[in-house]
Amino acid sequence: MISEKELNKKSKFLINLLYIITTILPFSLITGPFIPDLSITLVGLFFLFLSIRYNLRKYYTSNFSIFFLIFYVVLNFTSFFSVDIIQSFKISFVYFRYFLFSLAVWFLIEVKKDILKNLLKSISIAMFILIIDGFYQFYFGKNILGWEIVDTRVSSFFKDELILGSYLSRIFPIFFALCILNFKNFFQKKINFFLIFFLLSSIEVLTFLSGERSAFFYINLSA
Repeated sequence: MISEKELNKKSKFLINLLYIITTILPFSLITGPFIPDLSITLVGLFFLFLSIRYNLRKYYTSNFSIFFLIFYVVLNFTSFFSVDIIQSFKISFVYFRYFLFSLAVWFLIEVKKDILKNLLKSISIAMFILIIDGFYQFYFGKNILGWEIVDTRVSSFFKDELILGSYLSRIFPIFFALCILNFKNFFQKKINFFLIFFLLSSIEVLTFLSGERSAFFYINLSA
């Protein structure tokens, strides 16, 4: 654990930047692949700098890191048996950024105690926006930005990318997990039970309206 006295202004700035990028990640995922990929890469690189600067060995010697590195080696090794070796290797090689991103989140949880709480708020707001806009698009034929519905399939802010159901079905389990981690604060209010029920019901309907069968399966599996 890094103490406050050990941090210089540059390091504090980087940690705050990591905090902001990670917290708004649910929103950046809506914009398309470029910004989320860039965000994850930057978070990983910034954490790598901090870990070298402050000798944060414990994150790299953990059981999680050992398991991931074994998985990463196997993943890259199997790329050599792919039909398109170069393309397969390109995909598996850059997978390492998710490892650094995971360690960065672990680091932020320890340094910034309120990150899980704010990440929960961020995901909740992102889902609410998509749910409201998705139903608006279904009933009026276009969303609040004027983007028309695609072949009777709701897409909301994803426009012609029909991945609304995939986004909602995959982010809801993270939302629910964060609710459990924030159990004391979150479940003290009865209204939060209704919030979960409302979100799950709305996501079920919107995932169905998005026409994504696999996403509909995932959301029912997680429910």
